[in-house]
Formats: sequence, C-alpha cells, structure tokens
Amino acid sequence: MLQNGNWFLWIFQGIATLLFTYAAIWLFLNIKHENKDKKWFRLIFKEKEWTPLMESIELLDKIKAFKKEEKI
Repeated sequence: MLQNGNWFLWIFQGIATLLFTYAAIWLFLNIKHENKDKKWFRLIFKEKEWTPLMESIELLDKIKAFKKEEKI
C-alpha cells in the first residue's frame, strides 16, 4: 500500500482505521449489563447463546432481591 498507493487510499485507510478503532473502544466501554435493554445492545446480542444468559442473569437478580426482602 505504501509503494503503490496514493493519497486518496492513505486517507481512506486512515479514516476507516479511526472509525473502527473508535467503534471498538465505544463498544468496550458500553457493553454492560446495565445497557441490556437498549435497542443497539439487543441488536448486537440477540443470538441463541446470549438469550439464555440474559434470562439467567435476570433470575439471579430476582433471587438477590428476594433475599434482601426476606432479611428485612
């Protein structure tokens, strides 16, 4: 690319690299259990491996809430 490329290709590659780097960092910081109900989160994680995991986390949250109520 450096030998046969021109300025347009270098700029295009730089922009693409920066966009994907930004997206990766943003996803790294925003993929959290708290964001599970957001539309973008459900769009990314809607496969058959993710749904049972989210259901089990919700069940654990309900169990924790029940135990807190029981102690009071």
